[in-house]
Amino acid sequence: MRLLAAVCVFVLAGCGDNKTAPASPDAPVPATPSAVENSAPEPVWNATGSAQAMIPEEFRGRWDATAESCQEISVAELKVADRALIFWEVGVDVRAVTPVGANAIRIEGTGHEEEESSDWAGVFQLSANGTVLTMNPGPNGFARVRCLTSDFPGAEQR
Repeated sequence: MRLLAAVCVFVLAGCGDNKTAPASPDAPVPATPSAVENSAPEPVWNATGSAQAMIPEEFRGRWDATAESCQEISVAELKVADRALIFWEVGVDVRAVTPVGANAIRIEGTGHEEEESSDWAGVFQLSANGTVLTMNPGPNGFARVRCLTSDFPGAEQR
């Protein structure tokens, strides 16, 4: 019975004499926050402590499948700069870097391949001695070794 009474009150509240003039087509629309503004990521960790997405220095450099493949052109090559990842056919503009464990970070960004762009994310685990970088650690992970030379700006030579 109370439910029926509540429904009647709501229905009757919607009825009545609405004296508010309809908005004109040229009337400004009240500003409301957009979904993008409301979904801003939390500040992320980086080497300088600022909120910009920056890959920590110890992850930066040139990486490849083996030390031997570092000496030649390789499809497994990965270049890690402060705000970019460069794979064989894909570049990633980094927008977020989040620590996810000891020597591990999650990188999110926009991947660019030919004329297409899409969201991209991956986890990178650095070995304790800093010589092996594993992308998406686990059974399907891909480990790369640090190359001793660097041939692009933004990478540290080690």
